[in-house]
Amino acid sequence: MNNKLIILGKHERTTPDFKQMTIDDPDWMKDYDIWGINDGFGKASHIPFTHWFEIHDPSNYDVTEARQLRWMQNTNLPLYAHQKMLDALRMKNGRLFPYAEIMHKLDTSYFTSTIAWLMGFALSREKYKRIDVLGVDMKHATEYEQQRPCMEYWIGYGKGLGIDVRIPPTSTLLGDGMLYGLGIHESSMPRLDADTVRSL
Repeated sequence: MNNKLIILGKHERTTPDFKQMTIDDPDWMKDYDIWGINDGFGKASHIPFTHWFEIHDPSNYDVTEARQLRWMQNTNLPLYAHQKMLDALRMKNGRLFPYAEIMHKLDTSYFTSTIAWLMGFALSREKYKRIDVLGVDMKHATEYEQQRPCMEYWIGYGKGLGIDVRIPPTSTLLGDGMLYGLGIHESSMPRLDADTVRSL
């Protein structure tokens, strides 16, 4: 049973070069589940995804692109979706995303994005010792302003459980601000070893 997870969003600058990773080490993914989302299915040709998620209500979101819908209907991956999406598409491997079970297990309804729901799902399964959050940035002044604090909450929640939650250095999650009281921008800080801390 895999005990490592990659949650892969669609932000290119925070997505590693999976093709090169596979060339360097063909077995790198053997201990990983890899979860993809929404209309990122074009990456499925070179990334060994294990699960897919499209949890939007189709009546409220633009998920009508024909190529995406055909892929969702026919993929062999387990595909978690909203009940209305399951009813509309009759997917070969569709299954209901467990919103209620996740909220009950974690005792909260604080989920403001697909990625936050996936973090909640991963944590509720209690099987992963490491979670890599890739392809996720949430920096722009759009809906991400509401989504980012929630995602950072769940990253901290996972770390508090002792899970090794990793974020690439190119992501602004858990960063991109000033260190209060020090007047130093977080992005300019070196690794916080003992000598660095004593010098502050």
